[in-house]
This record gives sequence, structure tokens and C-alpha cells, in this order.
Amino acid sequence: MSRVVFVAGTNTGAGKTILTALLLAHLRSNGVHALAVKPVETGGRRDARLLYALQRDEVSLEEMNPFWFKEALAPSIAARRAGRGLVKQEVLNCVRTLRGRCDVLLVEGAGGLLSPFAKNWSGLDLIKAMKAEVVVATRNELGVINHARLTLDRLYAGNILPKSLVLMGGNTSIVCRENGIELGKNYKKTPIHQISRFGMSGQWINIIKRNQKKFAKTLAMILRTR
Repeated sequence: MSRVVFVAGTNTGAGKTILTALLLAHLRSNGVHALAVKPVETGGRRDARLLYALQRDEVSLEEMNPFWFKEALAPSIAARRAGRGLVKQEVLNCVRTLRGRCDVLLVEGAGGLLSPFAKNWSGLDLIKAMKAEVVVATRNELGVINHARLTLDRLYAGNILPKSLVLMGGNTSIVCRENGIELGKNYKKTPIHQISRFGMSGQWINIIKRNQKKFAKTLAMILRTR
């Protein structure tokens, strides 16, 4: 069975897509047959299109983003307002199809860890069903400690030990420097890494490929590869 890594977020805008894209580009550039899937997206399809651009030679947009709803709402609400329902088994089937076509499958969540896909199930339930490894992305800013602790505590309560917590988009401010230190005091079993802020103006695919080289050592540590 191929390796499955679920990229979870502490909330919307945590940096999941950028992190997933960097990890995908990193793996593929190192000869690993990796694919990424974003099963559910609401609002614009920008996130899915970025991931698709990095692997368009192997998957279609519909395969890697099978469930898309136009309104920027929680998945369960967006699906209901579109007259549809998100069935857990259908989502899992789409993910498992791609899993069978690669060595490493990156699965990007939607919103925060517990954002509802439908009644009584969320990204956390997908993690459990797939027995996936977990990487948590969170925005490195004031307030991140609360968001990160709530997410990590919920994973720990479910006996899920994240491979990494990644602070996304920070700078050299005191707040950003101290966030990782403070979180590290409470989560010694989960390595904490940082991907500093970089601009996304221009061709996104080129920006991702350039920065995966810049952060190659960090990306390897996030996945605990070479």
C-alpha cells in the first residue's frame, strides 16, 4: 500500500495548499512517484488548480478534486445549498483510486480539522479511515498558539501523533519567533517546522518549484524522509 499523508489545517487560510504543493513538488523532484488530491473544495477552485498544475501529466482536475462547490462555505453547508450531500464512502473511493496509482499520496483537507463534510464526519474521520499520517499546517501569526493547541490536542485525544506541525508564512517578528518555542514546550513528540513567507505573484507553479528547492531540507524533515 502506498503511503498516505493528510495535510490538515488549524483553520481556513492556514497554508494547507501551499504546504501540500511544496511537499508534492519536493517529492516529485526527488524521484518519488507522488500525487496529491484535494477531495473537497468550496468557493473558487484556485487551490485545486495549483495542485493539478504540478501533476497534470498524470491526473485530471476532476480526479484530484472530485467534489467542488461554488459557495465559500463549510463543505457540509456548501453541499447542502448545492442540492447535494457528501457521502463519506464516495470521498474515500476517490482517494483510494489515486492511492493505487502512486507511492505517496498527499491528501489536503478542507478548512480546519473538524470542519464538517457532512453530518457527523469531518477531515478527522477521513484520517482515521485511511490510517493516514498527519501533517498540520497553521498560519504563523498572533493567535496561532490557541489554534494549534486545539488541533493538536484533538489529534492526540484520538491517538493520532502528527508527524509535524508547520508554521506557515512567518517573518522575523517576536511573535513569529516565539510561537514555535512556546508550542514546542507542550508538544515534544511532534516536531515543529517553519516555512517563512514568500510572494505568490507571478506563475504559481514556478514559484512553488523554486521554493521547494529553497526549503528542501525543511520539507524532507516535515515528511521525515532523507
